[in-house]
Amino acid sequence: MSAMILRTLDNRFKAMRKVLFFLSILTSFLAIGQGEYGSGWRLEVRDEAGLPIPATSVYLNDSLAGATDDEGAISFVFNSGGPVLVRLEASGYTTTEFYFERIPFGLATGITMQKSGVLGDVVVIGTRARQSPDLAPISIDVVKPYLITERVQSDIEETVKQASGVHVSDGSVNIRSGSGWSYGAGSRVLVLLDEMPLISPDAGQAQWSLLPTEAVQSMEVLKGAASSLYGTSAMNGIINVSTLDPTREPHTDIRMYQGFYDSPRRSELKWWNGIRGWTGTQFNHTMRTGDDKEYGWVIAGQAEHNGGYQYDVPDHRGRLLGKFTYFDPDNPEWSYSLTSMGLWSSNGDALLWNGYDEAYIPLDSQATRTTGFDFIVDPEVRYANANESHTIRGRFMVINNNAESETTSYYNASRMGFLEYLYQFSFDALSISAGLNGQFGRSNSEVFEGLHTLNGQAAFLQADYDFKWVTLTGGIRYESTQLDNTRWSRPVLRFGANGGTKSTRFRASYGEGFRFPTMAEVYTRTNVGALQVFPNQGLNPESGWSAEVGMRQLFALGAVKGYVDLAAFWMRYDNMMEFSFGKWGEGSADPIQDFGFRSINIGSTEVPGIELSAAFEIGVGESGKLTTVGGVTWMEPRPLDPDFVYATHPGLFPSSPDQELSYTSTSSNPESGILKYRYQWLGKFDAQYEQSWWMVGFSVRYNDFMQNIDGIFLDPLFSQLIPGVEEARLNNAQGDWIVDARIRANVSESTSVSFVVSNLTNLEYYPRPALVGPMRSFALQLRYKI
Repeated sequence: MSAMILRTLDNRFKAMRKVLFFLSILTSFLAIGQGEYGSGWRLEVRDEAGLPIPATSVYLNDSLAGATDDEGAISFVFNSGGPVLVRLEASGYTTTEFYFERIPFGLATGITMQKSGVLGDVVVIGTRARQSPDLAPISIDVVKPYLITERVQSDIEETVKQASGVHVSDGSVNIRSGSGWSYGAGSRVLVLLDEMPLISPDAGQAQWSLLPTEAVQSMEVLKGAASSLYGTSAMNGIINVSTLDPTREPHTDIRMYQGFYDSPRRSELKWWNGIRGWTGTQFNHTMRTGDDKEYGWVIAGQAEHNGGYQYDVPDHRGRLLGKFTYFDPDNPEWSYSLTSMGLWSSNGDALLWNGYDEAYIPLDSQATRTTGFDFIVDPEVRYANANESHTIRGRFMVINNNAESETTSYYNASRMGFLEYLYQFSFDALSISAGLNGQFGRSNSEVFEGLHTLNGQAAFLQADYDFKWVTLTGGIRYESTQLDNTRWSRPVLRFGANGGTKSTRFRASYGEGFRFPTMAEVYTRTNVGALQVFPNQGLNPESGWSAEVGMRQLFALGAVKGYVDLAAFWMRYDNMMEFSFGKWGEGSADPIQDFGFRSINIGSTEVPGIELSAAFEIGVGESGKLTTVGGVTWMEPRPLDPDFVYATHPGLFPSSPDQELSYTSTSSNPESGILKYRYQWLGKFDAQYEQSWWMVGFSVRYNDFMQNIDGIFLDPLFSQLIPGVEEARLNNAQGDWIVDARIRANVSESTSVSFVVSNLTNLEYYPRPALVGPMRSFALQLRYKI
């Protein structure tokens, strides 16, 4: 045994030496001088709020001299003292020019840039470099932080639901119907925190509770395959959440809130007496200290006690985040940061209801209660000068969960490590992003029938070239992943273009994607009450591509600024993995235990569609502002071969023949031609009007009727086990309109009070079979900012 361990360690060290060898070659570029413009005169670029504007292109006498660093600064040296014409260009800001007869040597010059006619958003996930979403070759939405704070939300998952074309159910997120319901096992949408994956190594699901609502600086949603940039799980898109950066002056934000649930529209659904609700606190504090403001600090946290609206399904949590950044005053090109976050949670989960009239009670009153402690540690080292940057960053994530129900009990310990080197270079019209990354995962749980390991490595390259009238993008990535003793490898490509005038932008893109099976999909064996979840060790990887053409019209007319965006898209998936219900077991003492869920490959599918979205800011009078954002998405998710037999399972009775499974034979409505658990129409809208000391706003989310589910849910015999699904569908065939409303009053410059009503009409809606959404709720928030 000891010899085996030594051989394993030796192999690991050999692999690590190879990684370090490549890193040493790539990081050798760090010893590069600053060129013609090195030091002497310091230019500092700020926005109207006094915050730095990184990545501002600086032109001296019409020649590109470089770009500002993370502090919004750049330094130069000249052979002569002037004159010089300086031009500043930054995404989302008006181009600024100024003229010097003589250079103010030895001094720092501060310049303020104003936001341009567009909304001033900046994203990083489209090309891994800062740019305006107007210039991206693919659809990218920016979700404003006010949608978190003003709507009094403690979970990013709820905020994501407001993005156009995005749907979330049971923690499973899909963009433009790129996937159905998977109960959190596997995801085609990659969720990032500060540009690094926040996906569990076992189930491959987004860790929503580790996304700090109290410390969000920005949130971006990329729609379409992005595996060439970020790898597996990015088949359907990316959601990136960026945490707060340190501010030069101290800033504190404290939010305390109290909420409660209203009675359901049908009185028989109310299972509790008295008042049921939640209470919580969120805070953040940012600052920089030191003689040169070289030490940056961010501390943020959340504590919430939520009894839940479902029987025995609470959601209690405590979270604390700390970020430290060091900006070297003697070597301003260098910065170092360390972020750490811990989460304690105690919550419940219910897969299926107990019936149409007991929809808020889990099946057989059995919910799974989970207690856990998770934490992440993120170190980063960055070198950036005017033309290039080198970034080494990593993430170590630990997930510890102890789950119990009346029929099962298990412990899950998962570990994930991620390390990435990213090199970015720009020269005239050419920009390059290249890098290497590696990750490992380890999970030990009875649910996965023991210990399993995951290892992956990738290399990627992307180039962007600006021809003035059009910018072309091309990228390639090669990734290899090994789950236990099974290895999968493949390259993926990406191409795109964005061009037009300053006010009218056209774009086109093509991106390939892939997703490898997760531990949960391959190995999970557990039960939810009487129903089972079955493993599938024969599951194969899925691959696909997405293509898009689009146009964005920008507006800046007096007090009105914004955009209207139209996109047509087409997605294709081969060997698509789906979470499917059926009789996957055989020979159990209780025949019911042969039924359950399993991930399977269902063949090839496609999703064509169109999306129209818009966002506007309108000035009203001297101090009023109306902000609107919304969109409508039409999709047609369909199988390419409805009669393709992708699996067989035993008949319902011992004497019954085996059943061949296909889209046609397993669907509740195969005539629709729509894939199971998908919508064809999604609509989102949010409007907020703010005037001096008060604000009022509302949100609307619409989805049409889910035309197709697993047909077994409507089987008369099976409905005796899980009753009410057909009745609920008959009463909800018109789709759902979910409306939220909010008001706020500013008591003083630093204090405000908000009141929010979620599900204003108390609509009874069903995100999937045997699950009802939350009833109307009310929340009151006190916010203090200094």
